Amino acid sequence: MAGESPHQVPPSVRYARSLLWLQGVIWAAMASFSTIDSVIFITHFHGSWDKAAVMIAWPLAVVVAGTGCALTEILLARRLVRGRARIRKTVIGVEIAMTCWGVLLTGTVSPSGGAPADFFGLATLAGAALSLVAALGLLRRRARQFFATPGSSTSDAKSVGLLTPREPGSACWSFAPAS
Repeated sequence: MAGESPHQVPPSVRYARSLLWLQGVIWAAMASFSTIDSVIFITHFHGSWDKAAVMIAWPLAVVVAGTGCALTEILLARRLVRGRARIRKTVIGVEIAMTCWGVLLTGTVSPSGGAPADFFGLATLAGAALSLVAALGLLRRRARQFFATPGSSTSDAKSVGLLTPREPGSACWSFAPAS
């Protein structure tokens, strides 16, 4: 089960992995554009260095956050097909956090901000949706089965309805739901 070849990976896991790659590329592009923007700003700044330090801190923070998010998404995408339950749980947690972050950022957009604010709001909402879809894809049954280790509660034996104990060491047996 775990560690199958990539062509045996369930579609929901492949789809989630593709979304992680897409998000990683988007974050990397945002970080690179912010870097270029920061360099242009620094070369054209003619004010005092006190103001420059404050004005440079914001784009620098965006570059660091964008690079960190890009590396995280790409690293998780690369490790997702290995079939380890810990990676699946990590991806779900990270993507739920990214969804919440996207929703919070969307809430900060001023409706009177014009086209740049509308673009930012649309981008954060789309990013939140991509993260949510990736997390939901990994919660599907076939994805859970792919990441399950033999003998765990989501293994094939339980999913096909074989008898399983209610508790470890219990003498009572019950039918597992087949759906």
